[in-house]
Amino acid sequence: MTVRFALALEVTTDELLGLKPAKGNVTKPSGKIFRRLKKIEGLPPSQQKFIFKTIDSLIKAAEK
Repeated sequence: MTVRFALALEVTTDELLGLKPAKGNVTKPSGKIFRRLKKIEGLPPSQQKFIFKTIDSLIKAAEK
């Protein structure tokens, strides 16, 4: 799941976990994003998969 978060935020997993400083002028995600991610983490894997597929679809549509 950490890899998916890192991909969504366009950072490395080391940067996401605070093990390595962020490169360039990367902004930190807001507290709202982290609170939502924590809620998603508490869900069963099948529900997490559904939510991530939905988020991926919404991001893809927004990039068009």
